[in-house]
Amino acid sequence: MSDEKDVDGERLVIRYNTKADMNRSEVAEQAVRAALKLYGIECRKPVIVLGAKPERILASDVHEVFSDGNADTKIAPGTVTAGASWELENDPGVEWRQHPEFHQYEVSDDGRVRVKARLVTPPGGKKQYWRPAREIRLHGRPGGYLGTTITPAPGAPPFQRRVHVLVCETFHGPKPARGMHVRHLNGNPLDNRAENLAWGTPSENSHDTVRHGRNKEANKTHCKYGHEFTPENTCKGPRGTRGCLECTRRRSREGARRKREALRRGNGAAA
Repeated sequence: MSDEKDVDGERLVIRYNTKADMNRSEVAEQAVRAALKLYGIECRKPVIVLGAKPERILASDVHEVFSDGNADTKIAPGTVTAGASWELENDPGVEWRQHPEFHQYEVSDDGRVRVKARLVTPPGGKKQYWRPAREIRLHGRPGGYLGTTITPAPGAPPFQRRVHVLVCETFHGPKPARGMHVRHLNGNPLDNRAENLAWGTPSENSHDTVRHGRNKEANKTHCKYGHEFTPENTCKGPRGTRGCLECTRRRSREGARRKREALRRGNGAAA
């Protein structure tokens, strides 16, 4: 199949087996884009889709059709069901890269994940077919993050992976050291653009939450006993955290009282 796609009026046609799914134009369009990419075609002409079963594209079902600009000149009238343009395959300016560990997945620099188009071999000696690329669903995770389900290999059990980790691994390389975190530079846990993510230490990640006003401890105005964190009532704890001076004094008084009582009990027993 030629990669030269500059002939005026050229059309790429994909034929499907039946007409049952002819109205599924959005799925058919996705299948067309996947087929174009698989065959290395840089086609910027309109695409015509025929028939059904868009999720089962056979290599033998892809044909080049040349016409004088009218799509119906070499196609029976009434069989054209949808049109698409190759420019719509990816959003303008969005970059997709293969994940360095899970090679069957691609990750975009704006925080999306998809399964790559692949050749499927059915059991029983049936004919192989291409399964088009499919963007996978993202869901909420604890802490306000987004996650998704990853299947590392055919037949392997699926597991959950946070999207910001997948994006950072794909565009910024593997985790530099054990214990490193992915930082959201603007403080928004839903913004998984590659430019908003970076590897960092737990300390850097914690400082980010303070800087962005998302740190639970830093946002507290009172201690758990209801004492306000005023400048006069705030002390520095052993780990650099804030402490309540009133509670510290109370604990000191209670400790001194327990010591006095213990001394009295000891003196009474000795007498």
